[in-house]
Amino acid sequence: MKRAGGVPRGGFSLVEVVIALGIVTFAIVALIGLFGVGLQASKQASEDTETSAMACQILNQYRNGTVGSGTNTSFLFDSQGVLTTVTSNAFYVCTFSTTVAGTTVPDSYLIKATAQITWPYTVSDSKRPFTNLIYATFPPK
Repeated sequence: MKRAGGVPRGGFSLVEVVIALGIVTFAIVALIGLFGVGLQASKQASEDTETSAMACQILNQYRNGTVGSGTNTSFLFDSQGVLTTVTSNAFYVCTFSTTVAGTTVPDSYLIKATAQITWPYTVSDSKRPFTNLIYATFPPK
């Protein structure tokens, strides 16, 4: 547009502003949609880290000889991931088992450990909604 006197007037038209607002709104809506995915991934990563630390505690006890070999030995952890024997404080349950890794010569010299961590403890075994399986293979003690 021109002002009186023939000097051009700067600025955007209403159509340009509306189009720009539409593009910005579309981008913001797309970014807001990604927050849910990011929060879920963050939660899963946190759970994986916590359960891995619990499995390492049990595995270290096994390697030190304070936990015997066998199948389905259960351990309780509180909500902070600390080993506990008090069931009222328990949040996680770790079922730990060890077997010989294989029957062939190289594998028969290895121990396979499995830690299945489920939570929350207050729910019955078959109905616990969260489970992480952690496997480790190592030479015998």
